[in-house]
Amino acid sequence: MLVWLRQENIKPYARLLARIILTAAAVLLLLLFVPLILGFFLPFILAFFVASLANPLIGLINRKLKIPRGVMSIVMVSIPLLLLAGLLGWVIYLLVMQIIALAQNIEIIVYTLDNVVTVITTSFYWISSYLPTDTEQMLTGILDGFWLWLQDSGTTFADTMLTQAATATGRIGIGVVSVVIFILASYFIMADYPRIIETIKSISHKSIHSQYSTIRNATLSAVGGYLRAQAIMAFVTFVVSLIALLVIQHEFALLVAVLLGFVDFLPLVGTSILLVPWAIILFITGDIFLAVYLLALSSVAFLLRRVIEPKIVGTQMGLPPLSALVSIYIGLQLMGFAGLILGPIIAMVLVSLYKAGIFAGWIADITAVVEQIRNRQKES
Repeated sequence: MLVWLRQENIKPYARLLARIILTAAAVLLLLLFVPLILGFFLPFILAFFVASLANPLIGLINRKLKIPRGVMSIVMVSIPLLLLAGLLGWVIYLLVMQIIALAQNIEIIVYTLDNVVTVITTSFYWISSYLPTDTEQMLTGILDGFWLWLQDSGTTFADTMLTQAATATGRIGIGVVSVVIFILASYFIMADYPRIIETIKSISHKSIHSQYSTIRNATLSAVGGYLRAQAIMAFVTFVVSLIALLVIQHEFALLVAVLLGFVDFLPLVGTSILLVPWAIILFITGDIFLAVYLLALSSVAFLLRRVIEPKIVGTQMGLPPLSALVSIYIGLQLMGFAGLILGPIIAMVLVSLYKAGIFAGWIADITAVVEQIRNRQKES
């Protein structure tokens, strides 16, 4: 905060009011200008972030092995690109293989879906034969309406996808240019990182740079702790799923467990997104035991995650389990499902900033104001 706010001759409640006004103004400016700034400078901001992460390693190698920063910058930019290209090639290969497999088994898939529809229709007519005529007509109307809604939804979805595809095609060129700029900016910033930092320090106040470093370190610590917690919970889901599938001697137990662990690692996505539809299809096709078993596995995975998540998140992020649980709940209430992720991260950042003394001025002024109010009440 500004230096004049620390002057003792300014009364505490005046300083507190000034802090509130300045903070509100800063938040308003951030909400107004940050989206605009990100829209223009996002590749450079991301490049600076990547360069700041890579700088310690580049500096260490430069000191130990005397390899120039320019060479190391090229290596640090090239390796992720090669890995990304390899991953993209592998994904494309898997997609092609899956498409070929789908084409080879299309008749079996169509036959299975036809059986599912036949089972549903037969069950409906079997049930309707025991119902009064009015009820049967009502159910028939509901079923016909459902099929019409399904057809209309399919048509609307197809039209929407075509529109979105056309829009996305127009943005591909801009995206490619942005990626190229990001790569070049990453190299230039990595190669000249020390001088850039010195320039920023020279034109900014020392306290601003110190507070930026504190906020950056707190944010990285919180995000890193959250990712570690998610990885641990995904591994627990993988182990539980693997054991459950091995118990029933499922043919693809390892593959399915890996897939469930990966899905559970993704934000806002749980194992139920795969297990529940799978169980419904099995139930319709007559495999009642496996359908119930998969629903039970989905429930166990969901409850297990809800139970262990506060403890693991709290341990990995340095928050007490109760504080982690409160941050998850408050985040859910304020921001919806996104709050499940952002709640603990924001809480950890705030705790780190508090420990670093960022809020010391606020706490001192609030304490002084409360003390003055109490003294006035005693005098009166």
